[in-house]
Amino acid sequence: MKKEVFTPESKCLFLSLSLAFLLAPGVPLFSSVTGAALGQSLRSESSYYDEACRLKTQQRYRQALDLVSAGLKVHPNSNRLLILEGNIWWMVGELELSEKSLMKASRQGIESMELHWQLAHLYRAQGKDRQALAEINRALALCPDCIDLYNDRSAIYKDRGEHLKAANDCSKALSIMEAQHLPPATMFILRDRRAGEYIKSGLYDKAIVDLEFLLATEKKNESRRQNLIGECLLAQGKLKAALSRFDAAIKASPLNLDARRNRLKALTMLRDDKGAAQERKQIENIEKDFSPFDSMKPQ
Repeated sequence: MKKEVFTPESKCLFLSLSLAFLLAPGVPLFSSVTGAALGQSLRSESSYYDEACRLKTQQRYRQALDLVSAGLKVHPNSNRLLILEGNIWWMVGELELSEKSLMKASRQGIESMELHWQLAHLYRAQGKDRQALAEINRALALCPDCIDLYNDRSAIYKDRGEHLKAANDCSKALSIMEAQHLPPATMFILRDRRAGEYIKSGLYDKAIVDLEFLLATEKKNESRRQNLIGECLLAQGKLKAALSRFDAAIKASPLNLDARRNRLKALTMLRDDKGAAQERKQIENIEKDFSPFDSMKPQ
């Protein structure tokens, strides 16, 4: 899965951390000239910061760190240089050095959304979800309309098993996106996630609304979504309605074993012995023919 990294110079770009809180350790530090050499013609704090950000974007992390270090010698109280330094150390997997830079910025007493956000990611990478959640809340107090922050907090709640809170944060992010008149395609990921959190919370009707919306607007995940709607209906005891959804899921993807197993369950509950026997045979044939190594065979 593609790793995404935090960018302190951007405030509220949509899902810049969608799969947020994933650390990519072992990123190589590139050999470089010294930051002093890079910064000979730089004087202002902004010039150090902007050039270091450019180097970071190019993944020239060692050069960026050298330049930030040079900038901090001239501007030792620069909050954003410290935050940038902490971010780069975090990106290359040096969590202790990241924390050192970020805590130095924190001790200066300047309230910064970027600082709290980056601390949240640092704590998340260290497995300290309670501290990460506290930092996200501080960041939200400073930037209450930031979609990314709600997205990240939703991910924390999800991992903590607080599924309704995770769904509510998806709703808050979606409301902001709707107010900004963003195209529906940008909201698919959040709606999909919210549906999953509603299911885990037992709010099946709410999950079905999201899944029906997604079915009406894009086709690529039709089989999975039809199967999920069927699971919601099955949980509500609506057996025939659930069966029709499992049928639709299988029609869209005949090898969808989850949908076939769910269909077998529905047929069994409906006491359709003949249909259940036929479905059981279909499942056995698919399982017999399927090899997890097929995708590894030369084409």
